[in-house]
Amino acid sequence: MNKRDQQNALYAALKPHLGQEQSLQALLIWQQDYAGDGDFSPRYFADLAARISGNRVAPKVLLMSLVAELSERQKPHTDISDTLNDFRSRYVSLSGDTQLLQLKQRLGLMQSGPFLPPGNRAKTASSSSAFRLPEVSAFSVLIEKILSLCDKHLAESLRLDLLKALKPLRISAPLSSALSLWLGDACRNPLSLQRVETEELRTVVSAFYGVLCHHLGPVKADQLLATALHRLESNGGAIYTGIFKSLL
Repeated sequence: MNKRDQQNALYAALKPHLGQEQSLQALLIWQQDYAGDGDFSPRYFADLAARISGNRVAPKVLLMSLVAELSERQKPHTDISDTLNDFRSRYVSLSGDTQLLQLKQRLGLMQSGPFLPPGNRAKTASSSSAFRLPEVSAFSVLIEKILSLCDKHLAESLRLDLLKALKPLRISAPLSSALSLWLGDACRNPLSLQRVETEELRTVVSAFYGVLCHHLGPVKADQLLATALHRLESNGGAIYTGIFKSLL
């Protein structure tokens, strides 16, 4: 599928769910950061599009639509090149790329390479600095799901013990600060990070597993983790299956 066909298929997949404005915003980011690269991953693009919608539309829904449209290689899609170019002209005409940059900052995409699978991120950033939005999302939903499966008292104890366990961990100051705010606020607000390494998130997950074992014992801790993963993967979290494995 060439660049124009892919562009048109992406728009056809997004528009029924996001509407024209947000679909075109997603395509502007795709056009600037990713168009023409052979390693495009619908899974990560679905996560981005969901964030553009304000999480109004689940990534799983968008992923199914993207896969359906991209797999229809013989299906004619309306060419939206003129519409996209006109939208881009209006979007940035008075301020260069300022509005687009503001959109990417709001979505946490200022570190390049947001749509690359983890193994291919070296194309756009070094492994020590690549921002991995899907990994952050997968990490936070996993912790939140585990806590939600516990009674209120236990969940509170687990959260506070993980908060205490952060201090000795060998993780970056920005990550430690973001996690402290997130956990200190009872995970009510989304975990916000501009850049992070998967290895650091894995370190935190390992610490959390230690907290689980302290409270429940290894057997029940494993059962709780397995239940959380099963429920996530059967209810929209399947797009993160590979990332969950990398965190455990």
